Amino acid sequence: VGLRLQLNDFTSTQVAELNQRHGGPVAEADLPQFVELFGGHPYLTRQAFYALVDEPLSWPNLAQNATSDDGPFGSHLRSYLWQLSERPELVNGFLEVLARERCNDDAVLYRLSAAGLVREVGDRAVPRCRLYAQYFGIKLR
Repeated sequence: VGLRLQLNDFTSTQVAELNQRHGGPVAEADLPQFVELFGGHPYLTRQAFYALVDEPLSWPNLAQNATSDDGPFGSHLRSYLWQLSERPELVNGFLEVLARERCNDDAVLYRLSAAGLVREVGDRAVPRCRLYAQYFGIKLR
């Protein structure tokens, strides 16, 4: 009873265009690190630009505090953490992805992928973005 939409991640070119549309809060030289941290994730990318322009934060400050529970992504990250903590098999699967870039349980890998936390790259499973790798690497251990 609904239409499921799959949003693709922003490309580097699209992130650069968004940066320009927001008045260039991220220096061109810093855009590759910006894209790496958020992986082109539509929500995280838009939230980052909002924080940079509206709060306003500098890019170095945002990058340094991105994994903070009281930072601009805190509620988003804590929501996923709470959902994961309810399912130990998902925690173990995500830890396996972080440690070995694989998940031996296909059902767990599917759930993590469907939640948007990991993505499959060839025969590897990797966190969707560096923000997720850093945050959950700390919080799930």
